[in-house]
Amino acid sequence: MSEPQAKVDMSALKDTFLECPVCVEHFNQTDRRPRLLHSCLHAFCTQCLQQLLTKEGNGQITCPLCRQVHKVPGKADTLPVDPVRAKLVDFVQIKNEGKVQCTDCPEGSTAESKCQECSVYLCKECTYVHRRHRLTNDHPIISLSDVLQQPLNTFGKGHFCTHHPKHQLEFYCATDETLCCISCTVLEHKGHDFQKLEEAAKIRQGELETSMQAVQANAQQLRQRRLCEEKRQNAIMQAQRKAKSDVSTYFTRLTSIINKRKAHLDQDIDQRSSTMLSLSMKEVAAIDQTLAVMDSTETYFTQARDKADVVEMLQMYPAIKRSLEASADEQRQGLPTAPEVVVTFSPTNGQIVETLVSEVGCVGESTESTDTQKGKNQLLQCLDEVFDAALKHKSKNELMKHFREKTFTTEREWCTICLNQIVEAKKIKCGHCFCKSCIDQVLSVQVHCPVCKTCCKVITGDMPPGVMETLVISDRLPGYEQHNTIKITYRFEDEVLSEEYPFPGLGYCGGEFTAYLPNSPEGQKVLALLKVAWEKKLTFTIGTPEVLRFTLIFRIPHKVKKQRSAFTTTRSDSYPDPDYLRTVQESLKSLGVTEADLQ
Repeated sequence: MSEPQAKVDMSALKDTFLECPVCVEHFNQTDRRPRLLHSCLHAFCTQCLQQLLTKEGNGQITCPLCRQVHKVPGKADTLPVDPVRAKLVDFVQIKNEGKVQCTDCPEGSTAESKCQECSVYLCKECTYVHRRHRLTNDHPIISLSDVLQQPLNTFGKGHFCTHHPKHQLEFYCATDETLCCISCTVLEHKGHDFQKLEEAAKIRQGELETSMQAVQANAQQLRQRRLCEEKRQNAIMQAQRKAKSDVSTYFTRLTSIINKRKAHLDQDIDQRSSTMLSLSMKEVAAIDQTLAVMDSTETYFTQARDKADVVEMLQMYPAIKRSLEASADEQRQGLPTAPEVVVTFSPTNGQIVETLVSEVGCVGESTESTDTQKGKNQLLQCLDEVFDAALKHKSKNELMKHFREKTFTTEREWCTICLNQIVEAKKIKCGHCFCKSCIDQVLSVQVHCPVCKTCCKVITGDMPPGVMETLVISDRLPGYEQHNTIKITYRFEDEVLSEEYPFPGLGYCGGEFTAYLPNSPEGQKVLALLKVAWEKKLTFTIGTPEVLRFTLIFRIPHKVKKQRSAFTTTRSDSYPDPDYLRTVQESLKSLGVTEADLQ
């Protein structure tokens, strides 16, 4: 007998691939059949899936591993059986029990052999008939013990056509992208383009491997971002502790009036730090969820690639392809280049007279973009009182000269990019000052101030010419029922890219794009800002090419649906979304479109 071409580690199969993650029981072919959640490619037994479906209700199951929500049209047994795991369950059963049911006879007798040509298990009587029948008497038949010595991807039962159950699947219809038998080629799929199973599986496995490479690269970026967020959390907490320590040290030298101020500053520090940590933790949670789906897809594809036959690979190809495409479409953001924002304490006004003690100190961040107008007004009031008090000892001209020199010295003292004293100072549009070499390097890769995020360059987009139209309709958007709706329509013709665009000479696909805004005062302001962005060619950008033609994609977030469907879990493209009007204004601001453009 020849040596087996592939040996299977039984313990590894049981522990990592043939065990339900919920009940930790092994899969079987009865009440614990392995069934797939196609949204994430995690597999669970039928019993556990039914319990989860009953407990959660609403015809949906939340994956216990990655928290992806999967819609189920009926009971758990309507979910597809994982063909790879089902085959391995048969393999383990034969290995452990030395028996399997006969495929042909209705009594379900115990099989003693297998026909390699038909891929069916045969009992003693069926083996006799199989060897006697004129259509099957030349088929090779092997014992169950020899079955275990065969390569794993040849193990399993026959794959039969759903339309013609007596015929095995032999071809792949490239026109309809489905498996078919010999009868299908002359009936349901007559005149279509057919491929051999091995050829079709090789092509689609190559597509999946290419997509997997993109997913792996994206996963690496996400892991780096997660590591960055962990470091950011540590920096925030360290800065939080240091800021609170500075507050305590400074306030020990002051009177009881300042204790009230101290409590206020402690609370301010905690609130700001909590907000920043919350945002970072949400980012980490989102990354973990995405990585869980990617890891699940990669694990399943690796197992399927090594253990599935060509039919099983083609059966699972659509699900794996969809999961890979969803993973590859995740946002690919690079590591941050600007300094991270942390909470700091500054002992401002420390030498002011007792009348200013109640306002001494402030909690701030390394950016001024979130300062409130109240804080700025209080600072100006303090400066007024200090200036009036100083006039009793110095002339106005002396004070003005001092403040000018002090302002210039303060701006030049530290560079927030390299965290060293400024060398060859350069002040940018927003008024912040940095080392010339530092800020030039930052502005070569981004257009925003690393401190306040103000856009420091005039941005002009690469949007091709088109038409923007607006219309007020009577529909009401969820969350804005007291207002009617503004309908925005963008139209573009199919054209060829000119010399001013990347890849000149290639065509791009135009089309009509529709978006919606509430006809509220805030919605009208957003509409005015969107019109400014349209004039600056910032609304759309040239997307990725498809068959040597480019597509247009939104550069600014738009709501293209008036309300969310029952099967949608995200609110990125539909209402209700109470944060949308604020989010789109922040996006516009990052492109240099602000309320100043409306004046």
